[in-house]
Amino acid sequence: MKKVAIICNKGFGSDGISAFIMNNYRCFDHKLFRCTLIYPAFFGDIGVINEKISDFSKNGDSSLYLPKSQGVVKYFFLLVRHLKKQKYDVVHIHGSSASIVLEVLAAKIAGVKNVCTHSHNTTGNHIFVHKICRILLNLTVTNCLACGRKAGLWMYGNRRTFQIVPNGIELSKYKFMENIRVSVRKKLNVPENQMLIGHVGGTNAQKNQKFLVEFASLAQKRNLSIRMVFIGPGYGSYLKEIQDNVKSLNLTDCVSFLGQRADVNELMMGMDAFFLPSLFEGFPIVSIEAQASGLPTFMSDTISKEAEITDLVRWLPIDKGPECWLQMLEKCSFSKNRSLYANEVAKRGFDVQTSSALLQKIYLGVTDEIDR
Repeated sequence: MKKVAIICNKGFGSDGISAFIMNNYRCFDHKLFRCTLIYPAFFGDIGVINEKISDFSKNGDSSLYLPKSQGVVKYFFLLVRHLKKQKYDVVHIHGSSASIVLEVLAAKIAGVKNVCTHSHNTTGNHIFVHKICRILLNLTVTNCLACGRKAGLWMYGNRRTFQIVPNGIELSKYKFMENIRVSVRKKLNVPENQMLIGHVGGTNAQKNQKFLVEFASLAQKRNLSIRMVFIGPGYGSYLKEIQDNVKSLNLTDCVSFLGQRADVNELMMGMDAFFLPSLFEGFPIVSIEAQASGLPTFMSDTISKEAEITDLVRWLPIDKGPECWLQMLEKCSFSKNRSLYANEVAKRGFDVQTSSALLQKIYLGVTDEIDR
């Protein structure tokens, strides 16, 4: 049995990286692996987080909270001590920048032979530091993984090969069902003749919810019957600013904040369109989920084009304001065969069974698949 440490560089909770980890972990052959989830912070609804973490204990696995808040140096030495004591066969480090080299060095000092890094984004806020760290990262890491080609190039540069692991999802959960759509819209008090637009993501500057408020305001001025729902956790000044904007623009009747939810798959079935105006993304899992549910998916052209896996995607600029998004929405044709798209997504390899099988091969050291 292989001992595997799964490390979240930034923290564990409600983000796409955490979703990727849990989607794949649940499909592992738990007779082959003994896993430990290690995280330096947590974010989102604590009840939802604890529910996810409990999946590890149910399988005889464990989780470990090593806070970075007490200082990076202390975190580093605690991590080294833990990894050395437990003698892991594999350490799999998830992150969005080359700062994950900190965890890589800890694993190397602890004597771990198979150290995997996994890139989940295409840019960041500290590019100079990232490029410096990338030099050391490429000298020390064993297996280079990424959610897509653009994310791999961001993390490892042009001179290192890396393996793309698709952001697989549990497709059966997202396959459209009419009865669930009816139920969801009834619970949300959305009449059938009103368009329900959804957005899933933590409320922060990267996800660019300000743009969605501008869109809702424009739609209201045009007297269009549109309801918008924000799904995901939010904190601090940015969330307050978004909520204040909604109130000041008199949008409280057409914009709702649903918070972090465990029924995102069902909520997507109730939607008519999905919006993701992010400033940057690697390969957003929510875009795969939306397409699997048969939703017309409107994304900013700053997101990696690899996320277009069906004909449902529309790429739009965010620097020109919401007018063109509204025009595209008005021109959009809405499929009556939404239930067919889960199979289309499966054909492209985004079934979690596929991605999980690949990860397990990497852990076992029996794959020589290289995408670049």
